[in-house]
Amino acid sequence: MTTTYANLAWPADPFRTGQQLFRKPGPMLTAFTLTPDPGDEAGQLSMVVAAMVYLPLHRTRTVMITSREMPVGFRAVSTSDHSELPALARIADLDLARAVRHGSVMAGHLLAAELARLQELAGGAVLRGVTSTARAWTDRDASVQGRAIQIDTGLDLPAASLDQACQIARIGNRTSWEQIAHGTRADSELATAQTVGRCLTIALLAGRHLGRVCWQQDLNVTEAVTASAWDCFPQLRARQCSKAVAESAGVSPGGTGAA
Repeated sequence: MTTTYANLAWPADPFRTGQQLFRKPGPMLTAFTLTPDPGDEAGQLSMVVAAMVYLPLHRTRTVMITSREMPVGFRAVSTSDHSELPALARIADLDLARAVRHGSVMAGHLLAAELARLQELAGGAVLRGVTSTARAWTDRDASVQGRAIQIDTGLDLPAASLDQACQIARIGNRTSWEQIAHGTRADSELATAQTVGRCLTIALLAGRHLGRVCWQQDLNVTEAVTASAWDCFPQLRARQCSKAVAESAGVSPGGTGAA
């Protein structure tokens, strides 16, 4: 079965298009990533996670953010059941369609390949959101009224890789993701949190590239995900607390004591 993780008040309507009691929300930067994870030596797919991140923007000025005070929303869907992959693909398809239509900025990292992979996971199902996003992505340099600005952090940024882009932008995105095994609920939860972290990294890089967000100190993506989704990923919070206690005691995580 599929498992959904979300910290949104309205996961099925993140842009509040059906909430007439509220004023029209401000501009939103969205990012999407798909993480298929070959979990064994034979390369068999053990788990797939699709994540969409929503980062609020200001209409006229650059938003200053910090690791612990980042108003980020997300929805992630994961499954290790091959029969549920089409269902995962349909949920991701809907999120993509909304992001392109209602978002101000849409970001991805080498997104064309991920869209093709998502279509494969759907089997023979028609994914209209994926199809329209893929078509627009090939012409993302063109300004089209009613369509989100589109940024591919793997192609449109001067950095040669995602890691290099993070180094230039002073984003840490690997802390606390190490040694994630697979097979238990806790492992699946951490793997999903890792995918959300990667998606948030893509969003931050795209926002910085466009001058819509900025930060003065190094950003820790793990801290940001933990702060925004502590109730969704309790295992991540527990790992963070354990690491902090170990470091304050002079013990390396997994070690036996201070050197």
